[in-house]
Amino acid sequence: MSGAPKLEGMTRQEKLALLARLSRRPKPRRAPLSFAQQRLWFLDRLDPGSHVHTIFRAYRLSGPLSARALARSFAALHRRHDALRTTFVETRAEGSENTESRSEVVQQVAPAPEGEAGDLARGTWIPGVVDLTRLAAPRGEDELEALAARFAKKPFDLATGPMARVALVRLGTADHGLLLALHHIVADGWSMGILFSELATLYGAFAAAPGGDGAAPALPELKVQYPDYSRWQREELDLDAQLAFWKDALGGAPTVLELPADHPRPAVESFRGEYVPLRLSPELRRGLEELGRRHGATLFMTFLAGFAAFLARITGRRDLLLGTPVANRQRAELEGVVGSFANTLVLRAELEDEPSFTDLLTRLRRHTLSALAHQDLPFERLVEALEPRRDLSRNPVFQVMFALLQTAGGGSFALPGLDTEPLGVGRGLSKVDLTLEIYPDGEGLGGYFEYAADLFDEGTVERWAAGLEVLLAGAVAEPATAVAALPLLPEAERRQLLVEWNRGEAVEVSKASIPELWAERVRATPGAPALVAPGRVDDDGDRTLTFAELDALAGRVAGHLAARGVGPGDRVALLAERSAEALAAILGILETGAAYVPLDPAYPPQRLAFMIEDADVAAVLAEERLAGTRTEALGDASGEARPRVLHLEPCFAGEAPRRPARRALPPESAAYSIYTSGSTGRPKGVVVPHRAVAHLAAAMGRTYGLAPGDRVLQFASLSFDISVEEIFPTLLAGATLVLRPPELSLAMADFFRFAAAHRLSVVNVPTPYWHEWISELAAGRLELPTTLRLVIVGTEQALPERLAGWLEATGGTPRWINAYGPSETTVTATVFEAGAEASPTVERVPIGRPIANARAYVLDRHRRPLPVGVPGQLWLAGGGLAQGYFRRPALTAERFGPDPFAGLDGSAGAPGDRLYATGDLARWLPDGHIEFLGRVDRQVKIRGFRVETGEIEAALVEHPALRQAVVEALSAGAGDRRLVAWVVGEEGRVPGAAELREHLGKRLPAYMVPSAFVPLAELPMTPSGKIDRRALPAPEATGHAAAATGEAPRGAVEELVAEVWCEVLGRPALGRTESFFELGGHS
Repeated sequence: MSGAPKLEGMTRQEKLALLARLSRRPKPRRAPLSFAQQRLWFLDRLDPGSHVHTIFRAYRLSGPLSARALARSFAALHRRHDALRTTFVETRAEGSENTESRSEVVQQVAPAPEGEAGDLARGTWIPGVVDLTRLAAPRGEDELEALAARFAKKPFDLATGPMARVALVRLGTADHGLLLALHHIVADGWSMGILFSELATLYGAFAAAPGGDGAAPALPELKVQYPDYSRWQREELDLDAQLAFWKDALGGAPTVLELPADHPRPAVESFRGEYVPLRLSPELRRGLEELGRRHGATLFMTFLAGFAAFLARITGRRDLLLGTPVANRQRAELEGVVGSFANTLVLRAELEDEPSFTDLLTRLRRHTLSALAHQDLPFERLVEALEPRRDLSRNPVFQVMFALLQTAGGGSFALPGLDTEPLGVGRGLSKVDLTLEIYPDGEGLGGYFEYAADLFDEGTVERWAAGLEVLLAGAVAEPATAVAALPLLPEAERRQLLVEWNRGEAVEVSKASIPELWAERVRATPGAPALVAPGRVDDDGDRTLTFAELDALAGRVAGHLAARGVGPGDRVALLAERSAEALAAILGILETGAAYVPLDPAYPPQRLAFMIEDADVAAVLAEERLAGTRTEALGDASGEARPRVLHLEPCFAGEAPRRPARRALPPESAAYSIYTSGSTGRPKGVVVPHRAVAHLAAAMGRTYGLAPGDRVLQFASLSFDISVEEIFPTLLAGATLVLRPPELSLAMADFFRFAAAHRLSVVNVPTPYWHEWISELAAGRLELPTTLRLVIVGTEQALPERLAGWLEATGGTPRWINAYGPSETTVTATVFEAGAEASPTVERVPIGRPIANARAYVLDRHRRPLPVGVPGQLWLAGGGLAQGYFRRPALTAERFGPDPFAGLDGSAGAPGDRLYATGDLARWLPDGHIEFLGRVDRQVKIRGFRVETGEIEAALVEHPALRQAVVEALSAGAGDRRLVAWVVGEEGRVPGAAELREHLGKRLPAYMVPSAFVPLAELPMTPSGKIDRRALPAPEATGHAAAATGEAPRGAVEELVAEVWCEVLGRPALGRTESFFELGGHS
């Protein structure tokens, strides 16, 4: 200190006098940390320099301001409140010689300066003045906002202090900004009210005299200070009874509430936040208050019930926890003390029994009153007792908060003689996923949603605000209504979802059957090429059939079948490889009026036998070669009534049989029956009528722009419904179908040579196969055929990074379409087209919008429409719907039902139309596209957290060395599950497990990192081109789940720990450096 006396040159008497003064100086007081302070101190150590726990206020002051009066006021507050002079230090516990093992953290209160002069002289908590008068408006205002933002984000040093900062910004002689920041470890919202009130009193008294030299006012004596409270809390507060109450009240409740997010949750919570304002009318406020009065509930309880009901609707959860702050100052002597008293109560909303709104309100009233009676238990102790799964990506126990404030911002601020106005400067913070704060605003209610910007977009939260208002109004109007039935959609959004977005364009479709449409095409272009059946890959001997020639072959098949009694209403199984004869057989079967049932030659005999028997076929039409090798299946299908097995080859030999007369078939008569996997393990036959195939041909011909001259690849197995889309839209549009030879290698170079040689213009390939193209194209090792104008993918979810690579490599040419649809809606129901300027803006590639004459709905479990962004089951309707499942009326009734929206209020369709439940989880995106989120029944829970494995797969393939990844949840014993990843590397190289864990750890929460990684040369595929998840090898079988890494355990203790871990984790061995948590362990 400049000017301080130096010991050198001092006399002995002067040194003794100095020593006496120093000995009389008060020493800092120490006290233990309160539970709240302990948690905040720990969080500060975990994330040093964070401004998350800063309490920040900023105001514009207009009028003649006395800077000296303001300085004296803050100095007086600094002397008055111990909390403002507190720092937090680590110290060795008494009697301990080992500082490392016995250190503790205490709050240390510096002595108050001796009078006002001492405070003013030291400059402690005196506003530093920033002069911006040199800047003209609006530059001054802009600089004030920038300064405020920096001020709010400046971190506190808990060890050195100070714990409070203030700044005065001068914009003009009568225009100032006041910035105030305190760390939450020494203050709370109530404390701000105390400081504001006392500041106004002090300033008014000091500013009453010229120069700010007014006399100090008399403030109420503080009998206790915050350190007294923290010591009492630690030493005297009995929490056993309260702890028992809370454990009972919250027992079994889920401690994770997943709101429908726009973006994946980061591995570590960043607390980056934004806010959306909310304004409710006086009428709605009066309605809520009156509803509460009728049920003995406060406005807080009534609004809480409405907010909980809203959360239940958008999350699908029927048991949820919310946090709410309480002042926690139940003793009168604490009401004027500045400090971190505020506690958080956890309130539980239970809706398992589908309660009415009034029932929910009654429950929450009762629970709120009980919670308030047990509010002394610190939230920190509750967390310890509940032992929720710890996760750095979210708040423990609850992730949503609700508060009803008395005033906007939790406290009013005014200084005598000045006009004060809050500055709209946010800190950009959100401590939990979502916070709703409500306060009286005139005769209505104001408030805002504070939300985690890493998770949600502004538009999403704005829609939530509008939806909450609709639900509250519905509850006020009809409080006896079930929560699940309360309105949720504003009228504009409801119309958007049910009228504008949910339907494709209306296209006129002929009511003629497929044979009639085929006959029209043959008459229109008899000599045009209909089919190309390539010879061997190394042979140029392609076989091309015109429409007339293909029709003649179909007529021969129809004649043979008709001669054997096959006719309308029958079913004929077809066992054949992809060939011109097989295509002619399909057309011939349809011409008889029968439906075809494709059988995949690769299927096991037992499955083929079941399909033949279950479909009750009139005949099996089989290639002679295949029939000879499938005697077990075909033999089970033989019968005495009529010959059941017919060879395909004789249909095309010898004299052509008499062709049956063409007849008109009803649009609802069956065209084909295709078997899909069933949940019971037995496949089920989906019956598709001619009407649906005609709709498909018209819609896809229009979407894909099919026309004569196009050459379309027939890639899929005939037993896979994609073949239906490849065949009928192509042929009925007059385009040419090019069959993929069975011996064609799927090596990309071979496939692209084939495509170029046969001048393909349209290909439809499985998504996993298309994924493999991208790296080859990007590296310049392959070039797309110049004739290719359209690539269609489907069967699996397309990865956004692969699509981005495709668009970069191709520039948006050829066209790229992601097609989606189950067999029950005749192949394709929605499509998404991405162009060079329209790459996806979400973490998943959408499945787009409904095709022509199709409709799509995202509904909750009660079949009510859900808002934009909220996941629900995808339901489909329109001309492409199948009849149902063959001879399974109960299953048909379960999955197909009446469309309650058809023809209502401008909606497409007509009364009596049906809906199909896809079993797929989806949601509407803000741009009107649909996003596929996985199967409703494939979501898994890992350690209590809901996990979508597709998110992990997408994160894995972001690793530059990985090409493909599949993640599944496998049983880990004792009712637990673990995540396992199967990975395919680029050029055969797969990174090690440690590298992949590190890669995922930067992108995902710890519970989403698989415990085992299994490298594969390629992923197993089904005949239909989907990933065969059942064929994935068990980690144990590959040796990638059991191998220990590093050194063996050393010593008895390590060996004992390893033995216990092996038992818990189901592993035979462990290395001494392996991580329990990385291997899938948890608390």
